[in-house]
Amino acid sequence: TTTVTVNPNQQPVGSVDCTRSSYRNTLKTYILYCRATAADPDGRIAGMRWYIPELEYNRPDVTTLLLERKEPMAFTVELHITDNSGDETVVSVPIDMAQFPVQ
Repeated sequence: TTTVTVNPNQQPVGSVDCTRSSYRNTLKTYILYCRATAADPDGRIAGMRWYIPELEYNRPDVTTLLLERKEPMAFTVELHITDNSGDETVVSVPIDMAQFPVQ
């Protein structure tokens, strides 16, 4: 008799770093710049997708997000990470452009 143990799928993990976002005084523009990292502890990442519900912004398969606005606004940046088993993890980051450092 052979016993086969199948481990349950582990969710993908990730993070979003938007600390390089700023208000560019010379351009009079708010610049959101975010970088994503993602990993799957038991497989591989099949895809990532940036989503901003308030702006209906949807951008698949890139690790950076760049968004420019003349007027500040508050919204949520979501990174949807999908692994090769089809499981999804969502990393959400609240953004308030009015709080960006001036450069």
